[in-house]
Amino acid sequence: MKRIISMILIAVLLAFQFTMAADAYSAVDLPKAQSVEEPAQTEADKDGVLFKERMKELYKYKDYDFTTWSGELISYKELYYHKDTSGEIEWALVLAQTNMEAPALCYTIIGNRVFKQPQLNSPFATDYGIYDVKKDTFIDVTNTHIFNEADYPGFARIFTKYAKRFRDGNGRLLGDTDGDDELSIIDCTMIQRCATRIGEWPADDLIDPDGDYSYFNPLTYYSDFDRDGERNAVDATKLQRYVTLID
Repeated sequence: MKRIISMILIAVLLAFQFTMAADAYSAVDLPKAQSVEEPAQTEADKDGVLFKERMKELYKYKDYDFTTWSGELISYKELYYHKDTSGEIEWALVLAQTNMEAPALCYTIIGNRVFKQPQLNSPFATDYGIYDVKKDTFIDVTNTHIFNEADYPGFARIFTKYAKRFRDGNGRLLGDTDGDDELSIIDCTMIQRCATRIGEWPADDLIDPDGDYSYFNPLTYYSDFDRDGERNAVDATKLQRYVTLID
């Protein structure tokens, strides 16, 4: 009997401690998100041009990579603002075009998008860049020597979401095996089926079948989501994690 009473008292005590711990945890202020996203208005005469004049100042007669840009800024939009918890803008995704370009058949990867292009543009090779507010500098997102996605958390998802709305010829997404310009479980299933030889790889899975654009040869297949040079079940797994917001 004493043993039974002791066990009951222990159970009650444990339940009480668990309840107290749960109440204490619920009372703790959980950490807030480090940043929030807010799409910019894109009308040139309204919002979406906060840093346009700064771009003109910084780049009017500045050496930019291998050229000197003194051309005319013919188009400028800020597509997205990344803000800190106080609401201050940390960086902006920018789409800018000038009247300067250089012929170059190549393709580049930004975020998860593959861009084929017949020329390199100024000030940004594919017209997309970042304005880093703290560093007070514009960065070409294709310039891997300067631009590091790790410095701008969530950039790949942000670029995938916003870029396609504002530019013709927005390329194709890595992992987009069915070609609908979306990443979904359907793409994961297709890659898995093809990797296990249940299905056939789509004929348009080759990024550059004729070898016209592969000057830098960064990748071979659209289905190669993890960019390791192979298309296999690992790509399906990693794409599924991305689609379901696990990664």
